[in-house]
Amino acid sequence: MKFLDKLGLVIFSILVLILSVIALGVTTGWIALTSIVVILKYVVANDVPTKIAIITSIVLGVYALKCIFFNSFSGSSKDGKDSILLESENGKLLVSKDTIENITNTVIKKFDTAETVSTKVEFDEENNLNVYITLFVKPETVIKDLASNVQKEVKTAVKNSIDIEPKSVNIRVRNIVNKKDTEIKAEEK
Repeated sequence: MKFLDKLGLVIFSILVLILSVIALGVTTGWIALTSIVVILKYVVANDVPTKIAIITSIVLGVYALKCIFFNSFSGSSKDGKDSILLESENGKLLVSKDTIENITNTVIKKFDTAETVSTKVEFDEENNLNVYITLFVKPETVIKDLASNVQKEVKTAVKNSIDIEPKSVNIRVRNIVNKKDTEIKAEEK
């Protein structure tokens, strides 16, 4: 949630609490209705409190309209984000992290020197997309070239698919797979 949204939520919560206490006090007789009327007459009769009341009412009214009609969330919640919300003039599209991970895995499978892959997608505080890839590679792999090509291809594929360019594509080469390991995996299949 953005700072302005949090501030607005706090202000509206305080106002609702104050109004609830006043309503409860008036209905139970703890607060005399005449004292509320005296306060309101003072606000209306004096110039400075009237201007403050008018300005506060306008600001809160505009902010209420902003909260009602303009959604400020561009992604899912910060805690455990599992998707990103894309909005256009035609409507909304919710793309899950799994979808982005599958796009990434499909790209990496095109590279013969990449053996096993695991992908993790995260969104940072500014809703930037970051992709983390862990690879097992074959012994003959030129790791620097593979990493560079994978980063370019993943950025291009994700940009073409969901129209969001990843801020970063981070690759971790976990290990080099021996030919024996590859043969054992082939026999298991």
